[in-house]
Amino acid sequence: MAKERVAGIIRQVRFGLDDRDRLSLEFALYTSESTAAGQGIRDMDLVAAMLRDAGVSEVKDLEGKPCWAGQGDGLIVFEAMWKEPR
Repeated sequence: MAKERVAGIIRQVRFGLDDRDRLSLEFALYTSESTAAGQGIRDMDLVAAMLRDAGVSEVKDLEGKPCWAGQGDGLIVFEAMWKEPR
């Protein structure tokens, strides 16, 4: 199955150390009411871009924000924040 780009919602945002003591942004990425996948982002440049693109300055404010995800082959992977046209 080919990977398709779908809209998603970020929920259950956590920021801190992961199980290997690496700085990590973790959240559940929902693509439907009953379909979600845990995400762990350790690239702090990507985290900064997510905050900028979402128009927020605090990690906790990513809660409920829309984003794009790749979905296919049983996987859901964060791709980018949804950006409002300006």
